[in-house]
Amino acid sequence: MSNVLEECIKLYKDLICCYNNISEKELIEGTNDDLDNLLNLNEDISISTACDINKCKEILGKLKLLIIHLSSVNPLICIGQKDIRELLIVRGILEKGVIISIRNKDIKSFNIYIAQLFIYYFDYKDILPKSKKQNAIVGLYLLYLLASNSIGDFHMTLEILPLEDHNDIYIKYVLNVEQNIMDGFFHHVLTKKENIPLYLYESFMDKLYTTIRFKLIDCIFASTNS
Repeated sequence: MSNVLEECIKLYKDLICCYNNISEKELIEGTNDDLDNLLNLNEDISISTACDINKCKEILGKLKLLIIHLSSVNPLICIGQKDIRELLIVRGILEKGVIISIRNKDIKSFNIYIAQLFIYYFDYKDILPKSKKQNAIVGLYLLYLLASNSIGDFHMTLEILPLEDHNDIYIKYVLNVEQNIMDGFFHHVLTKKENIPLYLYESFMDKLYTTIRFKLIDCIFASTNS
């Protein structure tokens, strides 16, 4: 194991402890201090933890400087030569980056993390086990696109998803919202906030409501001018 990977693992543990507000001892007990268990740690992202976001961002900043030195991050290295452990560590870091940026209301960072993370979700899908957080994060991104009225990007993202994922609770929720908007059932969307499958979705629901209001205004103007 390279020194860079060892340092990444150490900081990744710090990030998990900071985000979940647990001690290193608790993390060691939960993973039996085993790297494979750490890489496959099943965190419950449905719970909003009372963490120090600024401290998490600080650790993320250090990790971003480290991971660029991992050989598997180099796009010139062919997939067959990449270290699975390195890829899993980086994927976990990027997932944390997505969640922390949303909680910090940092949309620019959210988009950067998503763009990088999708490489690990889709380009490396044949060599990495599917992340337990993948559908929740993909659904979150779809909701962001819908709220931003980026319909073209919304459907392009849908096209790269396996059909079975369309029935996942996180993604199906967004698809139902999009269908209601397409059908003009705006009142159905406006009452869906209480039924969101993940608390992080709330971050984009207010933006979606604003988008819907503008759509309603456009409909009113269109009807009065026809």
